[in-house]
Amino acid sequence: MANASRQADYTIVTIHTHEGDGDRFVPAQFLVAFAHAMIDAGADIFVGHGPHVVRGIEFRNGKPILYSLANFLFQNETLLRLPSDNYEPYDLDGDAHVADFNDRRYDNDTRGFPAQREIWESVVAVAEWDGSRLADLRLHPITLGFGESRMVRGRPMLASAELGAKIIGDVIRLSEPFGTTVVYEDGVGRVELPAPATEK
Repeated sequence: MANASRQADYTIVTIHTHEGDGDRFVPAQFLVAFAHAMIDAGADIFVGHGPHVVRGIEFRNGKPILYSLANFLFQNETLLRLPSDNYEPYDLDGDAHVADFNDRRYDNDTRGFPAQREIWESVVAVAEWDGSRLADLRLHPITLGFGESRMVRGRPMLASAELGAKIIGDVIRLSEPFGTTVVYEDGVGRVELPAPATEK
């Protein structure tokens, strides 16, 4: 990390992990410790992904930790082929296709990922710096098409005003335990930045 931060204007650390702290919306303690260590080692921003849902935002030493932005693309249902061992738990033989697997695994979209609304809600984070100082952090709510057909869902689309307010509302609620304030205005979430540390 120390090398990377000396080689770039801004260093972003990201990790793919699914684990939660008993709740998929709350990061596991190892992830919190890892994020803190990366910021302490010189990262300018930490971005998590993997749990398929949004999580809260924390600041450490004035640097943002976005524990999960959820999915940006999620098109695992439209693959051309799957390995044979994917089919076996569902009693599908060698003549089965990806559509057969999806129908059996998700019980015609009534369980699993297709039935979980939050899996298809996300944000795109846009950070702006003024020199080495983070000047702005905004969250643009997007939908991946919950309830749409397999050929449509999984691609990012701007969320409607109503859905956008709900998504940013989730981020607001999940960020509160970290002491971070997010404000929803003009269809976008604005993350309130901590005051700069005062010189001693």
